[in-house]
This record gives sequence, C-alpha cells and structure tokens, in this order.
Amino acid sequence: LVGEVFMNQYGDTSHVFHTADATKISAYWHEFANTQGSHHLNIHAPSHVTYQWAVGWNEYGFQVKNLTEVGTSKAVSEGFDLEHGHTYYVAVQATNCAGLRTTAYSKFMLVDLTPPEIDFVYIYLNNNSRLDVEWIDHEGNITVAWKGQDVESHVDFWSISSFHEFPDPDVSKLNFFALSRDDYSNEYGAIVKKVYDNRLLMHATVNYITVKATNLAKQVTYKTTKIGLIVDTTPPHITPTAGDICSHQTPVFDLAYENSRDEIDCQDSDSRMVATWSTFSDEES
Repeated sequence: LVGEVFMNQYGDTSHVFHTADATKISAYWHEFANTQGSHHLNIHAPSHVTYQWAVGWNEYGFQVKNLTEVGTSKAVSEGFDLEHGHTYYVAVQATNCAGLRTTAYSKFMLVDLTPPEIDFVYIYLNNNSRLDVEWIDHEGNITVAWKGQDVESHVDFWSISSFHEFPDPDVSKLNFFALSRDDYSNEYGAIVKKVYDNRLLMHATVNYITVKATNLAKQVTYKTTKIGLIVDTTPPHITPTAGDICSHQTPVFDLAYENSRDEIDCQDSDSRMVATWSTFSDEES
C-alpha cells in the first residue's frame, strides 16, 4: 500500500499549500505497507521498507534535491533556499526487502514572499458615484469600496475595521472583522463593496476605516481611507456677536449705513439694498 505524503514546514502531519517561508521543507508520510510480504512470511515484525525522498519543481521532478536515503524514518526536514513564486513537490520512494520500489508524491506547495496589494479604498455616499466624501448626515448609508489582489497565492479573505478616529494609527491593533462572501459584493470580480448604515459612525468625529487583505500564505496588507468622514446630525446655529442682546434670525435692512444694525421699514431707493445678519456657525461641518 502506498503511503500518503504531506509537505509543510512545521514537521507535523498536515499539508501546507502556500507558505511565506523560503528557508525549509518538511515532509511526513504514512507507512508504505508491505502487506504481501508480511502475509506470506507470517512474520509479526514491521515490514522491512526503507525510504528515499526528493524535492522537485513539478510532481515527478527531482530538480531541487535528488533521491536521498532516510532509512525507515517517515519524517524529514531540511533547509532550502526556495524561490518566490515557485511551486515545490516532495517525492517519496519506498523499497522493500525484495528490492521492489513504489513512489508517492505530495501535493504542491507554493512559495509567496509578498503580501497582497490594495489599490484603493474609497467611500461612496448613498451608493452614488461621489468618492471620498467628507461630511454626511445621519440619514442613508455609505459604501466602502476597495480593489486589491494577490498574483501568487490570491486573497484568502478580506477584513474590515470598525471606524476609528485617526488616519495613521498602528493599524494592526485595530478591531477587524473577517468578511464572509455574504457580507460584501463584487463588481466585475474586482471591486469589493461593503454597505454601512451611517448611524454606526461616531457623531462629530472624523471617521476613518481600514481594509485588511490576507492571502493564502497568511501575509497581510492594510489600507486606510485617505479622507475621514465627519457625521453631522445638527444644523448650523446662530452665534451672538459682541453687544447683541439676542441674535436675529431674520436679516436687518439698512440703506444709510452698511455697518449699522438698525432695521428700517421703508426706503427711497429702488436700486440698492443692504442686509446684515448675525454669524452662523457649525462646529462639525
């Protein structure tokens, strides 16, 4: 019986398909059972099977390491100078006491030494075409849209942060939520979109959001929106000026003196009008 071959870098019995470690290869395989020989000889000791292992760039190749004897061991680990973007395979050849040989091959392991790329992170208001809005009210929703990729091992999953107040924090310490396929949509298989209710944002605070990409080799990339969103749920208010007893909500009309705050009811000019009003201010937007 041919034993299954597992390839990784940790010396355990799992198989790793993508790695960011270019320094070593470990392999483990189940015992190749020499059942026919054991049955006819009626011996209870383990069958006499010895092993050789090799490493190649394809399933049947030995380009990286030629077949090397390892005795009866079923696990090996060795240092290599692996190349970015290359796939590697392990071959294990078992030989019984009659000199008959059987060879088994692992599945591939791809070396990816670069993290994913995120081209942009934009924010749409109410899903329209305006990008990177700066001020919004509490009604409606915003859409966070981003584009990214990983040429070698592909993006395994996307994560998105909760809204945060500063544009350049230590992003790795933010709270991220991994997104399932049901949490976002894709446009043409490239642009990813996630819709939020505006009420989730903090009022009167600059809100930034960060997207995190994790590839199949477990490397990560972060990208934060360039412009922070300010949620403003209050209208402008009137600021009293020095000497005012109260502020005016209606304009004060005065023909004679532009700087006067005296209101007039009639005028004799049909070509000119002056209006003044107290200052309006808005602390948020």
